Amino acid sequence: MASYRIKGKLCTPRQAISLFNLGNPHNTCIIFKYEDESEYEKKYLFPGDASIKAFNRIINNGGCLKSEILKQPHHGSKNNFSKKILNSISPDISVVSYGVPNKYRHPHPAVIGLLNQNNVRIYHTLNGTINL
Repeated sequence: MASYRIKGKLCTPRQAISLFNLGNPHNTCIIFKYEDESEYEKKYLFPGDASIKAFNRIINNGGCLKSEILKQPHHGSKNNFSKKILNSISPDISVVSYGVPNKYRHPHPAVIGLLNQNNVRIYHTLNGTINL
């Protein structure tokens, strides 16, 4: 079982969620940012299933999310993305991972619309591998 040290206290994942009083495991997921140091110098953001609440905690605490390439959170769910988050990341490209049929109907049209309105190029995994 994994354990984490939070504010000096050794915790299991369930205890960590309780400690932060967030209630939803998506609020405590890992958001991974990779900065390519090659000649391309691109920043990639992989937010997993991070919720709007999780993003807002990062934004409100001065975290830098700016990245050229975004792996869209939670398959393009409207519950995991907003205009504020998009503005904080300011991506050129968004990759949406999903398959059809899916009962959740991801990606949500509002998310795709928001990306289109902000001239973010959208790639999706529906047809397989994406090469950037």
